[in-house]
Amino acid sequence: MGEKMDIIEQEQSQEQTVSVPQKEVGKVNLLVNYADDATRILFVCTGNTCRSPMAEAIMKHMIQKDDREQDFEVLSAGIMAQVGEGASNLAWQTMSEMGLDISWHRARQLGVYMMQDAHLIFTMTRAHKEMLSYQYPDCAGKIWLITEYAEVIKRGLFDQVLQKGTGAADGGKAEQEKELSVPEISDPYGYDIATYQQCAYQLQENLTMIWDFLKGVRKE
Repeated sequence: MGEKMDIIEQEQSQEQTVSVPQKEVGKVNLLVNYADDATRILFVCTGNTCRSPMAEAIMKHMIQKDDREQDFEVLSAGIMAQVGEGASNLAWQTMSEMGLDISWHRARQLGVYMMQDAHLIFTMTRAHKEMLSYQYPDCAGKIWLITEYAEVIKRGLFDQVLQKGTGAADGGKAEQEKELSVPEISDPYGYDIATYQQCAYQLQENLTMIWDFLKGVRKE
């Protein structure tokens, strides 16, 4: 009887351990029940193995640090992805150096439902943005080059507060972007670790500015 009670107590202890939500430093929470009105952010690059998964991880970590996981949903996808492929080794290494873990990542192919469902779509290059704007004209108003969006914020060109990140400022998004001269997020694939680190820091700098803006737009 004593042995049976020990087994029961062990099982109960294990159940209690499993039921407690766990958050590990540097890891993003993939099991979040987002609110129905969560702001959905989509990062797009070519293959979804380098730039966009790094951007996804950086943004998710910022959101998690501020306990806003219920309010913002972040995904990434590729225009020409090899579905199911993991993040590149150097992307994984670069994120690890920043305290982030993208070992969970698997490449997704961009689809129309992702485009339609997102409130904000961030691309890495102008070519990406132009291609998506042509293929998905109904979504063109919410497609931004990451560095352009950050520059608009920096210059204070938004004339009105964006509601849930769904639209552009007064005066016209296209007109504002024509005045901007910003770098793209170049593809580090095939280059050394230093190139990946430079890419990651460029993403972090721009996304920090974007997140500081977005979290203020949408109050808790």
